[in-house]
Parts: sequence; structure tokens; C-alpha cells
Amino acid sequence: MSEENNDEWKPDEKTIEWAKEHLSQIAVGGVWAPEGCGVTYHKQSEDTYALMKLMEHPSALEHHRKMTKMMEAVDYTVLEGNGVEYVQPPLNAEDAANKEHMHRQEMTQTWTCSGCDFPLANFELENRIDTFIEDKEILSSNGDTQNVEIWTCEITCPKCDKKINIDPDDFHLLAGDDLFMRWTNSEHTRFMALNRSMLRELVDAGGSPIVIGSFSPDTNEKMPPWMWGVCVVSLEAMESEKE
Repeated sequence: MSEENNDEWKPDEKTIEWAKEHLSQIAVGGVWAPEGCGVTYHKQSEDTYALMKLMEHPSALEHHRKMTKMMEAVDYTVLEGNGVEYVQPPLNAEDAANKEHMHRQEMTQTWTCSGCDFPLANFELENRIDTFIEDKEILSSNGDTQNVEIWTCEITCPKCDKKINIDPDDFHLLAGDDLFMRWTNSEHTRFMALNRSMLRELVDAGGSPIVIGSFSPDTNEKMPPWMWGVCVVSLEAMESEKE
């Protein structure tokens, strides 16, 4: 967020639109910790969030004030009680990033289905469906605009069959690298990204990896951006070779 006077700051229409969609998807009892902001919120009811954790740093306090304005703009009540945990900022930037990532991963274990409260972590995450939403023009940190592809990951509750769309970054936190770096085309062929060790083993065995660009090499479908430029192998091909 910018360094402008916080008393004058107001969320714009795009921010309000994003907040309506994102905050409504978090189940009651779930936790929201916007990345790099030093704040954590607990969703107490369908229209109430409570400050849960705040880093003792001026920038974190500023983020909290702006987040509060944003949430109030979309009709949420934000509570600040005596149970707030105040934490000291880590001295090492790398340690701070690692701790925040671990904290965000831990929070995914609290996410539940909005239809029946079944934990998202227990969904059949390998069966997700990636859907392209739109191209969006955003303002970069240097003031230039750039086009960004907006995607969503759809997962289905095994208990109540409710379909839930979540942000790809959130799915990555929830499912981990292995399941995130996979993709299934319209013909149900599953592709898995190879790490360096797996790629070496494949090449040494005489195999040929597939290098992914913007489109699927077999069906010409649009590929999600997190799969661009990686080497993949078909899981079906691997399974047939084992047989």
C-alpha cells in the first residue's frame, strides 16, 4: 500500500470489488492474513472480522487501518479486543518471509467449506480445475501498467459437492508445490512439472520432457501462468510405462 496520509486514504472501486469477492469466500472461523502486511484477522461471523495478530511496526499499523477502512466499505464490522497478539518484527528479512509463509500455510488448515464446514485440506485437491477468468491491466510498482491473467482454482467438497473457487496463490499454500504444479487439459491428460532431480532422471533414462509455453502442446488450450516455461511429463504416460 502507498505511503499517502492514512486519514485521507479510501479504497477505490477495484479494491472494493476485490474485497467483496475475497472476504466473502473465507469461511466463518477462518483466518485472513494479507501477505506482507503484518496483520491477521479472524472471521467471527458472516459480517464480522476481528483483529487477531498485529506486528509491532508502524507500517503494520498503517496496513491495519487501511484494511479496516476497506472491510468497512464492504459492510464488515472489524473488532479490536483485548485478545490481540502483538508480535515483534523479525530482524532478518529472509526469516520474516519464511515465518510469514509458514504462518499462512498453517492458516490454510483452518479453511472450511462454506456449505458444510468440511476442511478444505481434506478435499481431493489433485482433482482441481483451473479456469481462466480475464486479462486485467494493473499498475506495477514503477508506475507502468501491465496485463495480468486472472485465474481461479475450482475444488469440490467431497461431503456436500459444493464447488469452491479459490485464488491460485491460496491453493498453492493449501496444497503445496507438488499438487500446485500440475495441470489437466480438456481431454483429462494430467501434466506434472519436473524438478531438477526428476528432469535429470528422465533424461538419463532416455525420456523426453515437454516444455510448456502459453498454450498446451496437444490441445492448444491456454495454460495457467504458473506452468509457463517449465518442463512437464504426462502422468498417464508415466503410469503406462510402469505397467
